[in-house]
Amino acid sequence: MMNKSWEPYVLVALRKIQQEQNTREFGKLVQHGNEELQRDWINHNTNLDLVDREDEDHNQSSYDLITSNSLRIQCKIRSGDLHLENTRRHSNKNAGAASRTGHTAYSVGEADVYVFTIPKDKKDKKSFMQSTEGVEILAIPEHALMDDSNPGFLKTRVMSDVLKEYRGRAIEVLESLDQQRRGQTT
Repeated sequence: MMNKSWEPYVLVALRKIQQEQNTREFGKLVQHGNEELQRDWINHNTNLDLVDREDEDHNQSSYDLITSNSLRIQCKIRSGDLHLENTRRHSNKNAGAASRTGHTAYSVGEADVYVFTIPKDKKDKKSFMQSTEGVEILAIPEHALMDDSNPGFLKTRVMSDVLKEYRGRAIEVLESLDQQRRGQTT
């Protein structure tokens, strides 16, 4: 007899993916859980006040979390390169410069900060996939991701110099950006 809950099926899929160390499928499977992990991490480690989104159409905007000061946070999970391509359909809105790389680029203004869950040790994918103790949170402000060669859009990859600049500074970056938003909204 079939189970009436998705939970055991999702757990079986997770175990298979972990056993195969298939990081691509792992990211797809746990992306929504990653938003909850980042919510918990932010609540535990920062002074940000996360609130529920007012709009329920998550396809409408490109951020996943928002603070009471309206800081928009886009959540990502990555085990290798920190790419920013999104999975929107190619449409009139996304034609031309938005997809000139063959992927749909984020437009400037869709989120204020991009928060990545990444492996603490890039060589140890198994720990990353098995436990949240194997992850690190990385926060990069939108302005650091802007693509000067494609005005109005973000780069489709986080460059190594940007990664180096922001690694280990997630709390500082998030609190500083949220404080700036507070100043804009008061």
